Amino acid sequence: QSQRTDRYNEQGLFLRISDIIEDNISTFRDKDGRKGFLLEKAGIQGDLTEFGSSLSLSISDYDQRIADMQAALYKKEESYYLQFSRLETYINQMNSQMNWLMSQLGAFG
Repeated sequence: QSQRTDRYNEQGLFLRISDIIEDNISTFRDKDGRKGFLLEKAGIQGDLTEFGSSLSLSISDYDQRIADMQAALYKKEESYYLQFSRLETYINQMNSQMNWLMSQLGAFG
């Protein structure tokens, strides 16, 4: 890091830009085992960062949340089908009773 600081103070603009680019898109790991910031964020195909990057973890999290929401939606939909099926059965029973009652009242008329 001190070499970079000295170079930053003494060298030109293009070396500074080169250092910035290297920090952000380097495909080599540094002494801490990290790659460039953008590759750590987005990942690179064929590398451990492909599935461990913050974007891929966010996508996995969203996929799980979507799956959970779809399961909850399916469960709710099934409960509504069951509820409306019962309602339709009750309505048919009421119609049957009404028809019987009307036929009984018609017999008196």
